[in-house]
Amino acid sequence: MEQYLIGKTIKEFRLRNRLSQEKLAGTLCAVSTLSRIENGDQIPNWKLVEALFSKMGMAPPLHNVPMTEADLKRWNLEYEITNSVANRNYETEVMLEKYRTCAQELNVLEQQFYIFHQAIYSMHHNGTSEEILSLLEKSLQLSVENFTPDTDLSEKLLTKTERLILNNIALVLYDIKQENRAEAILEFLINYFETQTISETEKSKDYPVILFNLSNWKGLDGKYEEALALSEKGIQECITYGQLLIFPYLLFNKGYCLLGLKRTENGKRSIERALNFMDEIGKHGDASFGTQKIKEIFGIDI
Repeated sequence: MEQYLIGKTIKEFRLRNRLSQEKLAGTLCAVSTLSRIENGDQIPNWKLVEALFSKMGMAPPLHNVPMTEADLKRWNLEYEITNSVANRNYETEVMLEKYRTCAQELNVLEQQFYIFHQAIYSMHHNGTSEEILSLLEKSLQLSVENFTPDTDLSEKLLTKTERLILNNIALVLYDIKQENRAEAILEFLINYFETQTISETEKSKDYPVILFNLSNWKGLDGKYEEALALSEKGIQECITYGQLLIFPYLLFNKGYCLLGLKRTENGKRSIERALNFMDEIGKHGDASFGTQKIKEIFGIDI
């Protein structure tokens, strides 16, 4: 009965939002497979449930999906890897190897997760930009056929993993001085978050980070008004969702932009609050670096 309800939920969402089976399925699965799932004739595996519900902006009901012992091992490893990266611990090589070899061959969505996190590992272990970008593109091509950083994705529904890959592609492009292409991807993602249905859990974690990245780039480029607006939007999102990890960095960006706009006293107050918050959450190195940069750029002691 529960399996049937998963298919029923998918079908009701699709019809309510006037989506074709082709658009929802994309390259995640064949249309015939989605049709069988919707009709209760096929039980989807947990990765497909996760991806489809992510596209629909809903939390996946994984407690209703039967898992083999191998599935459960991979699910637990995904949690450990994702949690490690979220806490800026990028020593994931052993976990990734366990993920790859713990059971039967990886399915397509598991391959995407694995290759994406190979790229993240390489990013923090002296991998070249070309190698990292190649891995990121390869991972996204598993679900977006023939993807390149210039592919028009405006008509597609995206999973959380696809959005994360795009954000990291933008970071690499910016690092190799392809700023316009990088900014275009983040502007697309911001529009996606503002116009598509996305679960609050995913939005609270990912949207402020994207706003931070773009506000950072705009600020460094001297586009203070644009960067300020993005920072303030990000700050509001953090307050709305109680997202504290990225909050002080957005607050720092806000202060940086205010200083750039000669609104010195307001800028200093924002910077001071940001640095104090960083110290409170144990990010003393970031606070020290921020103090140094404000002195170097604006000649102001905080």
